[in-house]
Amino acid sequence: MARFPFLIITTILSQTLLIAVISLLIYFSNDIETVKSYVPVFIIVIVLLSGFVIISLNQLLVSVRVITERNYLKSFLQNTESLIKILNTERHETSKHIQTIQAMLHLEEYDTAREYTDDIARNYRKLQNIVNVGEPALTALLNSKKSVADFQGIEFDFAVKCDINNIHLKKWELCSIIGNLIDNAFEATTANVNKKRVTLEIKKEDNNYLIYIHNTGEKINNKQINEIFNPGFTTKESDNLGYGLYIVKNIVEKYNGSIKVHTHPKTTFQVSIPVKESHSIA
Repeated sequence: MARFPFLIITTILSQTLLIAVISLLIYFSNDIETVKSYVPVFIIVIVLLSGFVIISLNQLLVSVRVITERNYLKSFLQNTESLIKILNTERHETSKHIQTIQAMLHLEEYDTAREYTDDIARNYRKLQNIVNVGEPALTALLNSKKSVADFQGIEFDFAVKCDINNIHLKKWELCSIIGNLIDNAFEATTANVNKKRVTLEIKKEDNNYLIYIHNTGEKINNKQINEIFNPGFTTKESDNLGYGLYIVKNIVEKYNGSIKVHTHPKTTFQVSIPVKESHSIA
């Protein structure tokens, strides 16, 4: 995919150079008729270069979609595998604990059994904290992000207040939107030495599904708001960043939705997806 931007830029520069050459020939030439005879050739070359740019842009967009879908499918599988491992581990551990408690009760070691169960309750809260939002891919994504937030010292809470399955996006597209916005919020919040907090809320209001991502990171200035959705734009020094919000915007607009950024009282990304109209037969 990296070769497409280079080819597009090179082609545009070639067009500009060719137009400049034509202009200079017309300006300095004493024989306009000779110059005119070459104009059709120049026009054909410019048209061909323009066509190449259009084709390259289309190929770039296709490549971005394919890579994004592949990456989020991979991410979904990794998140699901992580949850399965947690569940299998908990099941294995629970079986051993039940056997141990049963032995203690048979030996009438009631105080020891009580202390043992209290320790279990304190140390095995991870399974209890797995939140099912009603859709497997999103459930795996959000709980995985919760683990990442815990590791990074970020307070991350999420609430899904509608039936997520009614949102007419492909599952990987929905996870792409939410995953990219959460990652962006995490990155912004890590710079805050005081309170690192990110919240996600998904709900339905009137004829729209709304996704809110709040974070306590550094405020986004007006110049950045106008640029953050451009491909390749990033405030981080990394070649791997800069396309997340661009991808989010493209998916949202594909479904006639919108994305807005609010900076007061805290940084908030608001995504709005219209409810799919149902056509009933009279």
